[in-house]
Amino acid sequence: MKYVRKNLYEDLENIIFALDIYLSEFVEKIKVNKLPLFEQIKPDFVLTFNYTNTYGRTYNSNVHIHGKITDKNNKGNIVLGIDEYLDKKDQTNKVNYAIFKKFAQRIRNKTGNDYRQVLNDIEMIYKKKGTTYSGIFDLDKDYPDGISCVYIFGHSLDITDKDILAKFIKSDETVVEVYCHDKASEGMAIENI
Repeated sequence: MKYVRKNLYEDLENIIFALDIYLSEFVEKIKVNKLPLFEQIKPDFVLTFNYTNTYGRTYNSNVHIHGKITDKNNKGNIVLGIDEYLDKKDQTNKVNYAIFKKFAQRIRNKTGNDYRQVLNDIEMIYKKKGTTYSGIFDLDKDYPDGISCVYIFGHSLDITDKDILAKFIKSDETVVEVYCHDKASEGMAIENI
């Protein structure tokens, strides 16, 4: 079993290395046009599950949940893994393949918990400004009722990121709007949520 795990892990590392090269050398260099919707929203925080700096390069900074590609200043720390597949009782005693799980890879790759600071900031806005959601998306950032709008773009809402997304979706301090590329991806997101 040790031999199989070692070989699988080496294969995973090779795939991540190849993905890093592809994203750094090709995808990162694609020119992106600004979208009017992003200009209208003017987000205070951007959490990205994308490995490239496309959003940050086009609009402003962001927090990378799954790590980033290699750039001229830093070696990449891409997280490419699976979700938890064991029952709760087995999660702590059957750990032979834990290194393949996204949660373990986020720790190993030191992608950080910057999203927790965003959650803390959202909670502070809520405590400072109000306690009841008015039902209005505030695109001017006045936060009259203390609720922060969370916009999700291009994410399947798959269970592999449930540990992070659920904190935003279930929060009393947020209202969530999901944007999908097309009806097929919208159906998948609805099914996953």
